[in-house]
Amino acid sequence: MLNRISVKTIVARMAALATIWLMSACAARTATPASSLAHTPTPSQKALESVPITPTPTAAIAPETLGNLRYRIPELAQSHPETGGEIPLQGGRYTSAGGELGVELLRSAIGDLNGDGTPDGAAILAVQSHNRALYYLTAALDVNGWLTPVASSLVGELIEIKAMRIADGEILLDFISRAPDETTCCLGRQTSAVYILRGGRLIPRGLEQALDMAQQAVEALRDGDMQRFAALAHPTLGVRFSPYAYVRSEDLVFSPQQLGGLMSNPTLYTWGAFDGSGEPIVMTYADYHARFVYSGDFAAADTVGFNQRIGLGNSLDNSREFYPNALIVEFYLAPREPQYGGMDWQSLRLALLYVDGAWRVVGVIHDEWTI
Repeated sequence: MLNRISVKTIVARMAALATIWLMSACAARTATPASSLAHTPTPSQKALESVPITPTPTAAIAPETLGNLRYRIPELAQSHPETGGEIPLQGGRYTSAGGELGVELLRSAIGDLNGDGTPDGAAILAVQSHNRALYYLTAALDVNGWLTPVASSLVGELIEIKAMRIADGEILLDFISRAPDETTCCLGRQTSAVYILRGGRLIPRGLEQALDMAQQAVEALRDGDMQRFAALAHPTLGVRFSPYAYVRSEDLVFSPQQLGGLMSNPTLYTWGAFDGSGEPIVMTYADYHARFVYSGDFAAADTVGFNQRIGLGNSLDNSREFYPNALIVEFYLAPREPQYGGMDWQSLRLALLYVDGAWRVVGVIHDEWTI
């Protein structure tokens, strides 16, 4: 009898335990479906889904926060293809595997850059490469609660940053630079600069109108609309076209009236000589346009520079000497294909003169890797 009762008791207890386990499993499944778990991101997952580069929460931005972001400087993909133009700082520093490239965060500032009431950041990065020291200004915005680098701009070479701050949506810099008549050993010219974010780009304040006009000109070239481009040309000097970085007095010049009909003009012009072979460049304008004007999507350039050469090729860049009173706006496309080792970069430079209250194009200069 005792044995029979014990067996019944054991069976009953096992049944009860099984019931409890099933109820618990069902409750758990009802409370947290598997599909819900799969779509509930951790903070790191959320960051990677919302932005393409390493972010940091903006709830409390400390200066050291800016020293642990992944910055994008597209032109570094040219000189250091292995980086892809991205620099992941850790503790404010980065050194490439071979030691050829070093990046250090020198100064930073915190404030609202885009007027949304949330803190953003800016930083000065010193880039040491090939015995040169280049200084870049970078901006990082709050993107859905994550501090994300969005733009960079070359400030200059041989400078010493003395102060940096953000006020009224602007980045204010005080620095000492080498004066034009000084030797490379000496820094002595006190300079102040103010940068703003415009269309996802950092530009010096006061050049907004120039950038807008240059962007209009590049978009007209993108569309092959030479009538629209002619309306932006210098009214008396016309536009000079240079196939490579070195501008020559014999490069072809067209008046606004001539520009409007160039795309359909069947005339074969001699534009210069091909790099490497030295053979003459004999083409219609339409063919020249495809090869030496809009050879890439410059309207969506990776970087836009002002009076600073971004694409560094073997050709001498004399644009500022040839156009001494002009503003040179460079639309730079970083290398795209790793197999070319950083040599597939391209630049389109526009030389602009201010006339009758507006910026006008006087030169179109194409640049690329040359032998």
